[in-house]
Amino acid sequence: MKAERQRHQLAFKAEVGMEVLAGAMTVAEIAREHQVHPAQTGWAAADIQPD
Repeated sequence: MKAERQRHQLAFKAEVGMEVLAGAMTVAEIAREHQVHPAQTGWAAADIQPD
């Protein structure tokens, strides 16, 4: 049986996105810390970055 898809709360996306935008760690390090795929960190940053 397949595992249920993980859905992240807006607060979690904001936390990850802020870390990406801060640039203190690499995308891979942030993804590993939060147990998400590195591509998801970019989407989280894009969600909170103003146009």
